[in-house]
Amino acid sequence: MKPVNFDYARPGDVDAALKLISDDSLTVKIMAGSQSLGPMLNMRLVQPDLLVDITGIDELRSVDQR
Repeated sequence: MKPVNFDYARPGDVDAALKLISDDSLTVKIMAGSQSLGPMLNMRLVQPDLLVDITGIDELRSVDQR
């Protein structure tokens, strides 16, 4: 099966990502690897209006424990 049509965005910073995911008129899914999201899209278990890819955001590439 093929996924439904959806828009794709790859923001460059956290502020741009937050702006994209804050739109309440859209069903938004965040992607950071898509090992499980890809098959779920193909099987139409999720049908987002917008897919936001956060893999290009440098601030989210590591975790600091403080």
